Amino acid sequence: MSPHFFLNVLSSITGLSGQPERLKEKLRSLALLLRKMIENIDQTAIPLSEEIKAVKAYIDLYSDKIPGTFSAEYLIAEGTDLEGLIPAMMIQIPVENAIKHGLMPLEGDKILNISVSDCNGYHNVQIEDNGIGLKASAGRSTGTGTGLKVLLQTIHLLNTRNQYKINFAVENREPNNAFLSGTIVSIKIPNEYNYTL
Repeated sequence: MSPHFFLNVLSSITGLSGQPERLKEKLRSLALLLRKMIENIDQTAIPLSEEIKAVKAYIDLYSDKIPGTFSAEYLIAEGTDLEGLIPAMMIQIPVENAIKHGLMPLEGDKILNISVSDCNGYHNVQIEDNGIGLKASAGRSTGTGTGLKVLLQTIHLLNTRNQYKINFAVENREPNNAFLSGTIVSIKIPNEYNYTL
């Protein structure tokens, strides 16, 4: 996460002095996110539960910056092993990209769904948004794309050391009743996976 993100968060938090309960919530989210970053800085993999906590804190901090109506839903299937390991930032980086590049420029209601389940020896993660889609966001990006590049390089390096591979795909959504456009990130992570680099 960039220093720009933290400056924006601190700036928005200072405007909540008249809303002490919301201010406390934001400060708790900021403290949690900073703690997770420090704890995970040298970790290749972390428990799924820790990644989800960091993602929730990030979304809480960023949600006030998103214009219009924004909703985020977490769909965690019953029986999911939340202590199973996944690469650090595996969910957070696609969530950041969905918000910044897909949802921020969208007019109207903005929806983000994060689904997690276990099936056939894999953790399955989907990050879906109803944003402007891959083609429309390609020419608008002001970011460097470093987060996604580093994540994909890490996956590639780890996959060379494992028989069963992590699969990571980014695609345009097929329009349906809930999503008229948008992007879906699908991730499959083997439950038995060697994270030694």
